[in-house]
Amino acid sequence: MAQADTSAVEDCVSAEGIRCETQFAKTIAMGDIVRVHSKMTDLSVEGDLSIGYMDIFRFNDEGLIVEPWDIEEAKTGESANENDMLGYPAE
Repeated sequence: MAQADTSAVEDCVSAEGIRCETQFAKTIAMGDIVRVHSKMTDLSVEGDLSIGYMDIFRFNDEGLIVEPWDIEEAKTGESANENDMLGYPAE
């Protein structure tokens, strides 16, 4: 299993003109599947808690995406434990 930490922050403007910031936490590739874990914050909303995303892609033998899936979860500011949405347990 190949694992790359792509911790980065990227500013973007959506088609609707909303300015946002995307923070990439992890990109993990295993076989023909790649998972990208990130969060997006709406910079036009003061105190926006962000939305966490998990994008999953399956690639064919030519390197083209043949199946995409995405999961999103809005951050609420409350948690049943001390884990951060983008945090990973210490190894």
